Amino acid sequence: MKKIKRNILCLILLLLAACSINIIAQEPPLWVIDKEGAYPDRDWLAVTGKGNTVMQAEDFVVSRISQQFRVDINTRMAYQEHVNERMTLSDKGNQGDFERITNHINDIFRTSSTKGIIGLIVENWTDPQTNEIHAIARMNRYECGRRYSEIIDENERVIKNLVEKANTGDPLDRVQTLNYAHNLALMTDDLHNMRTVLHSMYIHYTLEYGNANNILMKANETKKELIFYVEVTGDQNNRLLRTLTSILNKQGFKTESTRYSNYAIIVELEVEDIINPNAQFQAARFTINYALYDENDNEVFSNTFTDSNRHNTIEQARQGVMRLVEDYMNKDGFTKDFDNFINSR
Repeated sequence: MKKIKRNILCLILLLLAACSINIIAQEPPLWVIDKEGAYPDRDWLAVTGKGNTVMQAEDFVVSRISQQFRVDINTRMAYQEHVNERMTLSDKGNQGDFERITNHINDIFRTSSTKGIIGLIVENWTDPQTNEIHAIARMNRYECGRRYSEIIDENERVIKNLVEKANTGDPLDRVQTLNYAHNLALMTDDLHNMRTVLHSMYIHYTLEYGNANNILMKANETKKELIFYVEVTGDQNNRLLRTLTSILNKQGFKTESTRYSNYAIIVELEVEDIINPNAQFQAARFTINYALYDENDNEVFSNTFTDSNRHNTIEQARQGVMRLVEDYMNKDGFTKDFDNFINSR
């Protein structure tokens, strides 16, 4: 209960501290005239800039401050969204643990981030004489370093639990768990890099799990233990079978043509000619059904897609259909569904 109250108090303070401020005054604030005097470098990481609009001026200073962190803000926010999404899909056995950290991260980024950076404060002032917009982006080195450390400590604990969980059990469950840990580690790596920029005291700190690449390597090693049985019907000269096998092999998975493994990928392809003697072009249409089954032959995911191709001759239309099939399986179809499944917890 004490920890919950402390977290609530912390989040309230974060809400008050993170904001974008628009100053309307005749006289310029001190930071416009003397940035070092207003926000000494020993205590603050601060950058100033100008623009013709508020958005232009603020985006400029936020870009400059993010460059000092060597972090792409859009990429960081994608990590955060991915982690939050995967937490909501976690298995029930870890629901309490995952719900707690999900709420923790969501609350912090909702209440204490500006432009995707925790603890960032952005101000602007309009010069009444020239209408030029001055902006400053600033972060308190000590306070933000402390906040980042709290998040990092919590993330490290969860990452450690995930990696330990991935030491035993079904290889596919282990790969999914490690992929989730990897995404959480990517975000944590960035937070660690940011706190070392904020204050030199953090330079000698090391993360318990090393870095995100260590976890990714462990996930890739675990993938080698996974074997998928692949079966394709309606194929032409095993063309689609080779495409599907290549997709899996490139991701580090092994395949087999006889069912010994726990997981099976079943694909049904149907190609039909659309003959119209009076038409300028001839056409062919395909329908593809694919599904992944687990060791108990339960359907894990499935999908159906149909499309057509027109060409000068039926044979050319058929070849065009096969190219459409390969393109669909490589991009928006099977590969996308399979990736979502592998990363689903």
